[in-house]
Amino acid sequence: MTASSRMTYAFARDRGLPFSRYFAVMHKSGVPVNAVLLSTVCVVVFGCIYLGSDSALNAILSSSVVFLNISYSIPSESLIFSEATIVNRSSPTGRH
Repeated sequence: MTASSRMTYAFARDRGLPFSRYFAVMHKSGVPVNAVLLSTVCVVVFGCIYLGSDSALNAILSSSVVFLNISYSIPSESLIFSEATIVNRSSPTGRH
């Protein structure tokens, strides 16, 4: 719970989530309370889906894995199909 709420807070702080202003609030005790509540709600929702149907949860998790792999391939494919060149930064002059 701590890791997921801290990641949620960090994404919200960097404006990477919907309603970022709400989830990027840090309580005076140093706990991102709104992010903890969002993580708790997500866990409860997925738990209810799991209790309702194993196959529904498996479908959701499987599609999440597929979409994660697609999101990893998008930068590579855009570089392959674009006209961009990569500069070798290991040499001091930038030449090969």
